[in-house]
This record gives sequence, C-alpha cells and structure tokens, in this order.
Amino acid sequence: MLLLFRLTNEKRYLHEAEKAVKKFVGCGFDILYQANNTAFSAGALLELHKITGKQEYLDLSYACLACLFKNMQIWDCQYGFGKNYPNYFSVFPLNDAPYTAAYEEMEVYAGLSEYLIQSKAIDLLPSLKILIPEFLKYAISRFPYYYPTMLPEEMISEEVKTGEIVKELWIPLEDLYNGWEKSGQVGQEVYGAGVGFGVLTRQYHKIKNEEFLLFSDYPLVDMRKSKQTVTFNVLGSASFECNLKILIPEKVKLKIEVSIHKNTIVPIAKTADLLEYIIPAESTVKIAWH
Repeated sequence: MLLLFRLTNEKRYLHEAEKAVKKFVGCGFDILYQANNTAFSAGALLELHKITGKQEYLDLSYACLACLFKNMQIWDCQYGFGKNYPNYFSVFPLNDAPYTAAYEEMEVYAGLSEYLIQSKAIDLLPSLKILIPEFLKYAISRFPYYYPTMLPEEMISEEVKTGEIVKELWIPLEDLYNGWEKSGQVGQEVYGAGVGFGVLTRQYHKIKNEEFLLFSDYPLVDMRKSKQTVTFNVLGSASFECNLKILIPEKVKLKIEVSIHKNTIVPIAKTADLLEYIIPAESTVKIAWH
C-alpha cells in the first residue's frame, strides 16, 4: 500500500496501509511469525511514521524490532559443530526454529540496514543505534559460512528433506545448526544464492570515476565527492566503533589520507592494496588522495 501511495500519491492507499497496521496493536511479542517479514514490517511502520508524524507507528516499529532481537542468538556456540563457524548475533527465522536460515537472515540484514538508513532523520532510540549496526557487522562475517564449501564435510547432513547437497557449489545451505546437529537437513537453496551480492551492494562503495573501493561494516550515508576527496557519515552509536577498509588495485598507486573532524587517523594495518582503519560511528569521515 505504501508503494502504491508513493507511485500515485493517492490517499486511499495510505488509508489502507493505516488500516492494515491496526492488526499489530496489542500483539506484543506475538508479532513475529517469520523474521524477515517482521523486519520489513518495521521498515513499513517507520515509513508510515515519517509520512504521518504519528508516534504510534514508530512505537509499533519498535515492537517489531523487539520481536527480532528477542529471537536472536546473543552468544557464540563454541562446542560441537558450532566451533566451525561464527554464529554470534544470528537471528532465527521463526519463533520455534532451532536453526538459522540463509534467505531469512539475508532479508533481515537487508531490512535492518535500510531501517537504520531511513531512520537517520528521526530521534531513534539510542539502544537501536547500537543493536542494529552491531547485528549488521556480525551478519556479514557469518554469511559466508552458509556456503557448504566453507564448512567441514562431517558437519553437513547426509539426509536431506529436499533435493541434494553438492558441497562444491557456492549455493548456501537452507539451515545451520549449533552444537552437534548437522547442518543442511532441509537442503541447499538456490533462492538464497544472492546472499553475497546483497552484502556487496550495501557494504562496499565504489567511488565515482575512481578505481578503489571502500568497505565498512556499518552503513555509510551522505557520500559526497569533490575532486580528489570524498566525505560520508557513519551511522550507529558514537560509543561504538566499526571497520573501514580501502581496497586499492595493485596497478594503482595512491597516497591516501583519512581524517575525522579534521583529525588525521592512521591505519591499523597497511599493505600495497589494502588500508584498514577503526573509526567511531556517528562521525563524519573525509578521505583525500593523490
């Protein structure tokens, strides 16, 4: 309904959207059925709040986010097969699902990334400025391990409910388990094969007419280029830090200087093709090169 309202500017679609979200009122933690749909609902409610100015829609979006964070694994399994991949801050696809799922996690990651970007103009809860970007940071370090090529043979299930598992294919498993349960019991999902592309478009930034790339595990917004400088803002909480990396092709020779509020910062690691920095969130970063 909100998409139709944006396309047509007809108020009947906005009114229909407002009627629909009344179903959320009073649901509490029962809002969540499937995690990705709940993440998208949070984003729709945020948009409705921005259009109408009504606080109740922002509060309902917070309720959706609370359901998501209630259903996350805020620990790292270090026993059994769980030792073979990072699983901290993963989100379960359903209230009663004992596993994580590539497609649903990817959509939660995409939904929360967009939520943080769209909320930059409002007075977002301080806790969400911490929780959302931290979830994003840990998600992108976990996603590669949905690919069976990244996992030891012994932790992949021999019995599969749907189709078969071809370990050599870069197609993610449907399901990852902690402890001693084997992963891939549901199968290998072709429809989840876009996970890597989804991350690439959100965390890697191509600078116009330049050959190097920027990577950040927190969202970057308001990117502005002027001659041989680029500035951008880092979302999140100022009390937390994130990773910034500058990837330079071997054939390109550049001298690069990174500064925050006019103070130059030094890289924590440096090679001919990679510069790595730790930068605070909620800051303005400037990169200059020649």
